[in-house]
Order: sequence, then structure tokens, then C-alpha cells
Amino acid sequence: MNNKRFYNFTCVIYEDDKRFQEQFVALKMNYDCIYIRHDKDLFDEDLYDENMNLLHSAGEQKKPHYHFVIKCKNAKTISSIAKICNIDEHMIEPIKRSFNGALKYLIHYGCDNKYQYSVDEVESLNINLIKRFRKLIFDDTSEEEQTEKIEDFLKNSTQRVKMSQLGAYARNIGLWNVFRRNLSYYKSVLDEYNSRFDYNERW
Repeated sequence: MNNKRFYNFTCVIYEDDKRFQEQFVALKMNYDCIYIRHDKDLFDEDLYDENMNLLHSAGEQKKPHYHFVIKCKNAKTISSIAKICNIDEHMIEPIKRSFNGALKYLIHYGCDNKYQYSVDEVESLNINLIKRFRKLIFDDTSEEEQTEKIEDFLKNSTQRVKMSQLGAYARNIGLWNVFRRNLSYYKSVLDEYNSRFDYNERW
């Protein structure tokens, strides 16, 4: 298995691993990758060791960890990635079927029994991977849900927001077309939101 070469992989690294920082930097610097921190995952069922000793109970929270999706320009083996990034080989898996499925899993999209992470929590140094991920998610989301996503930016703000800031946010998360089509609506929402603040407040 370790001698087989693949172009795409998934990988998990844990924050409590003493090699974590080395692993994190090595993955980002050596490969095109996209990643997210999971800190709200729960065990789906009881987990036992080979002697049937209970290791984790269903519903118990998992340790904080990062999920990476790796895209290689040239085919690689699991062992070569493990060696370069100082990661145990069993923490790396080749993507044999759907790359898009691996991208969706970063936020547990489509996995209703798991915690749903935000699109905004996914990061990458590769702008094309980010665009592909966001397009994949938002193309599968209704315009109502996309509009709600933009409105959430206002709900989470603690100060006045300019139209240019709201537009920039929509553009950055891949929802510029929705924002542009509903510009008059967002102007109204923005005015209503900003009216909650003292108009004498300095911008």
C-alpha cells in the first residue's frame, strides 16, 4: 500500500502531539492543501481497545485536531508525505474516490449527525483551493441560505459596518453574485443594523 502513488490525500494531526507545529508548517509549505481545526467533534459510538477496555464513550468530545486535504502536483506515496512532515503513516489516507467529497467533509457538509463547522473556518494558502471549496458548498446552497450567510456577518459585528465592508465580505466568501443581485435589500438591512448604534459614533 505504501508504495502506491496518489495525487490527493487527507490527513489528521492533533494539537497535543509534540510534533504538531512541525507537522502543521511542513504540510502548508510542501503541498497545496486546505485545512480546518475541529474542536467540537464527538465520538459517534463507544470505542474499545483490543482487550475490550473502554477508551471513549459515545458523545465524548474528541481532542482538538486539524483535517487537511492535500493536492499534489506529482503522485506521492503515503510514506513520502509521512517522512517529510513527520506524521505517522496511519494518519494519512489517499483520496481514491471523490476529492470534492473530501472538501465537503472539512465542515461535515452533508453529515447531519456531526457538528456543522463554518465555511469561514476553512483556510488555505492556495486561493484556487479556497475558491473551489466555496463554490462547491455555495453552489449546493439555496440563495436564501446564502443571503443568511451574509446577514450573519452583521449579526456577529459589534460596530457599524460600511456597505463596502459588507460587499468585501461577500466577495471574499464567494457570494458576490448574490450580494450584487440583492444590493437594495442589503442596503436596507445595513441601514437597519447600523441604526442600533449611536450616529454620533466616529467611524
